[in-house]
Amino acid sequence: MPYRSPGAPKGKSFLKGKPIRYYRPKGSAAIRTLIDDGFQAFNAARLGEACRIYGDKMLAKQNNTTIALTIAGAMTPAGLGGCVIEL
Repeated sequence: MPYRSPGAPKGKSFLKGKPIRYYRPKGSAAIRTLIDDGFQAFNAARLGEACRIYGDKMLAKQNNTTIALTIAGAMTPAGLGGCVIEL
């Protein structure tokens, strides 16, 4: 039997958390579906939670929110000018 350090979980007690599901987007998924189904690991889940809060609270019509885009640096030489145009 392999050595087990004192205090280490016995058996499968460390596998009791929610499993991380494999996600493979099919076609052109809606952004909400992509965030809800794709961001499951710890920090990615926090990012998904932040996206939901941003969408639900800040972008709500009753809040009359203004969104501004500020860019620093050489975006056009880096090839990101087209991304800004699409916004």
